[in-house]
Amino acid sequence: MPEGRPQGIPGRTTLLLGGGATAAAGLVLGLTLLVGGGPGGDGPGGPATPVTSAQVGRADGRVTVPPVAGLGAEAATARLAERHLPVGAVIRVPSSRPSGRVVRSYPGDGTALAEGEPVTLYVSAGMGG
Repeated sequence: MPEGRPQGIPGRTTLLLGGGATAAAGLVLGLTLLVGGGPGGDGPGGPATPVTSAQVGRADGRVTVPPVAGLGAEAATARLAERHLPVGAVIRVPSSRPSGRVVRSYPGDGTALAEGEPVTLYVSAGMGG
């Protein structure tokens, strides 16, 4: 072994292992959000409040998350803005939907939120991820 070079795992392997661990952590987080985030299907913000189809944008000073799946990211952002709901994050996910199309949102459509609460958009990265 050449002098000055530490023993152990080469730098490239360490980088690959670190990247794999980061990807695994992201997958666990994504799956946690996908299945509801806790016992009984409660998400990280607590239980979701179901809203009937008769409640169209506002209920008790709250706004409902509109359906955005299938829209382009810009159109989904505009639809949320109409309800005063900002986009908190855009997460690209592998999907059979065309790249740039919203796969789903969190919280999901029909959920009642206070104005200004952020909504996360899961946007298709296409089949390649």
